[in-house]
Amino acid sequence: MKEKDVCLRWFHYAQEDAKAAQEELEERASEGWELEELGLFFARFRRAAAPRRCWVEPVRWNSIRRKEEERRADFMQLCGEAGWELLEEAGGLWYFRAAGERVPAPIQTDGGLEWESVWKKALWERGFNLLYLALFWGAYFLVNFVWKGFHPWEMLLSRSAMMLMGIWCLWVLMGVLRGGHVLRYRRQCRRAAEAGEPFPVPSRRRARLRGCWGVVQALLLALLLLTALLGAGEETRSGELGGLMRYESGSGFVRHTEYRRLGEEDWLYLDDYDCRYAWLAEAICADLVADEADERKLDLHFHAPVTPQSADLGFDAAWRYDAGGRAGLIFRSGRRVVRAEAAGADFTDENVLAQLREAFALEGA
Repeated sequence: MKEKDVCLRWFHYAQEDAKAAQEELEERASEGWELEELGLFFARFRRAAAPRRCWVEPVRWNSIRRKEEERRADFMQLCGEAGWELLEEAGGLWYFRAAGERVPAPIQTDGGLEWESVWKKALWERGFNLLYLALFWGAYFLVNFVWKGFHPWEMLLSRSAMMLMGIWCLWVLMGVLRGGHVLRYRRQCRRAAEAGEPFPVPSRRRARLRGCWGVVQALLLALLLLTALLGAGEETRSGELGGLMRYESGSGFVRHTEYRRLGEEDWLYLDDYDCRYAWLAEAICADLVADEADERKLDLHFHAPVTPQSADLGFDAAWRYDAGGRAGLIFRSGRRVVRAEAAGADFTDENVLAQLREAFALEGA
């Protein structure tokens, strides 16, 4: 049976894994395969009697500044004179191949010089960029959440929000881990150069996984967009109830129902949190009470900041407040939390409290 003359292999390495890419190309060459073409994620090899050797190293001088362009051009000229041609630039790496039949000397022959001229800066920039992006976006969202008074349990009010947060945390974690790996590898290379030893070669299996980082990022981005689009209509308007507009959202942790009637004279606003766990109900209740005095929440409670006062109304816990002519009440009964605001209401009236218990089916409250 005739052997194939061409083969296609998965071949995509990150910048820090240039030595692993170099090792694989040398192994392929020793088996009689010559690198012919590099694609986005695959490489095409052609069988040859005397495969031309390849050399891989991180891209340098990729700025559009004239000085950088001149250095790049000079380096390419030196490589050409030494018998190397640039086959492809991919993933932050240069892939050189011997230009003729003769075997040229390696582009880098002095480990110390290679460290100073190539790896020292390349690995630092690579690790810093990975960590910077991950930590910047991580800090950006955290600062915004803190600045706007965001509560962690609010993510539980929507399945899509929970997914978005999970994807974001995964992306940040992967960025931090990758950045940390690059900086650790940089330290290993520095020690090898100082000791006059060959640079360490990363595990090929792990290097191939890191080479999939671009695909993983694309998938995470697509998943983020899809989740955002699906979650855009997650809060459902489920019609009217006694003249009240009703909106529902939630997850397996908490079900949130909101009732609104925002007329000047018959204002009524109800927030109902039906929690799966008692500790979650306690956390939501405590935060709702604190939010009433928080100036950052003006767009949520429709009135100037107030300080709710504890009240003994027959619930597990309750607080009353006056919101500029509208009476307010926050209470917790078991795993149920309710916030109510109404124009002209008296939340100390037993008839009004009985109506609330009946409306929210609160037994024993």
